[in-house]
Amino acid sequence: MKLKKPLVVIAAVIGLAACGEVAQPGLAKQSRTTSMKDFTPERADGRTAKAMAWARKKQADAAKPPAHPFLKDRESFLAWQKDYLARHYAGYLPWKPKEPAVELVSSEKRDGYTLCVYECYPYPRAAIRAWALVPDGAKRGQTPVVFCLPGSGASLEGLVGDKDPYFTRYPIRNRQAWWYVKAGMIAVALENVGTAIAVLVDYFKTHPLVDKSKIAVSGMSRGAMEGLYPALLIPDVSAFVYNDFACDSMARRLATTDLPSGSSPRDGSNVEALIAMAPKPMILNEGGAYKGVIEDIKRAYELAGHPENLAIHYYDKYADPAARTYDGVDVRTLAGLTEAGFLEVCNCHEYDHSFHAESALPWLRGLFFGTPDVPKELEPEIARARAERERTAEELYPPDGLTGRKGLRVRSPGRAQHEGLHVGHAGTARQDAGAT
Repeated sequence: MKLKKPLVVIAAVIGLAACGEVAQPGLAKQSRTTSMKDFTPERADGRTAKAMAWARKKQADAAKPPAHPFLKDRESFLAWQKDYLARHYAGYLPWKPKEPAVELVSSEKRDGYTLCVYECYPYPRAAIRAWALVPDGAKRGQTPVVFCLPGSGASLEGLVGDKDPYFTRYPIRNRQAWWYVKAGMIAVALENVGTAIAVLVDYFKTHPLVDKSKIAVSGMSRGAMEGLYPALLIPDVSAFVYNDFACDSMARRLATTDLPSGSSPRDGSNVEALIAMAPKPMILNEGGAYKGVIEDIKRAYELAGHPENLAIHYYDKYADPAARTYDGVDVRTLAGLTEAGFLEVCNCHEYDHSFHAESALPWLRGLFFGTPDVPKELEPEIARARAERERTAEELYPPDGLTGRKGLRVRSPGRAQHEGLHVGHAGTARQDAGAT
């Protein structure tokens, strides 16, 4: 297959030709100069002094076969799932906190709801903040509860609709907890502490307003990863909003040379956790890679007997199936891609990466209330959110002489990006920003 030029990576794209005449993924400007030779041992005996080459070789050797053989029939899937859940649950919550594990600190009446500030104590010497938004008129024993996790570097303030003290590209879209409480649910916002959710679920399932059969976890970006295993392993959680694009995290490390700053090669794949979720209701709220990913997740829900429990919502850019050029490409067979090229193969529109209330709210209301109808007063807000253009750090935080961002609290570089979904504004927001 003839590749488009100029190439910004050493392209070793394996398997694309087998899918017919498809274009090389559009490769945007790279943020660093990593190339395939950085992952190649420089000695004849195969040893290397380069950490990147060693880590890449270790991962490649441990990489699983492209197919998930346990998806061949229902019995094989259920046997694999039982073993998978047992192995992961054993190490999920080793610490059993002493009572009281959750305490109400304060409350504040707001427009249409009450903001309740809690402290959660999942570990010794740990005090985790959680803000619960309780809608006015919530009916005793009938109100669903949603646990909301933000993207990298984002805050509780941003989740509830207050001004985020950190940079956030889409402050209107990403106020997850605000959206849910306005849709009639109790929304509990917390900052990416996955095991704290288990303690909070135990607390809220006995809350007098909560219907304990209607408990959901909703995660945006890194929050989707943080919420994945709690949603999978806590029996009381009955639904999961996975607000990120679905991809194979192992393949991402092996296929790309343009690794985002703050990330490091790591073992394991999150696809199996998404597969194991079946038949628990789940929405993939930003679509994702199809071959070997969404394809296999759909197969798991079919084998579990409830394909209707899986919903998939794509970015506007990829809403038309004709726009998903690479659905026939198994990303696990690729190498030499930039991060931008990888995202294109996975149907990820980087600059639309945000919480999608327009799909999450109707889906969850349909599940919990029996109707996908969203309150009329939210319709203008949803339209405003969908029209929200990307904000730059310069717009949100006027510059000063020290950090270049007045009032911007800078987090560590390792928190600066979510898995390569970088901000990328004139090079400065990349350094200073924490949220996606």
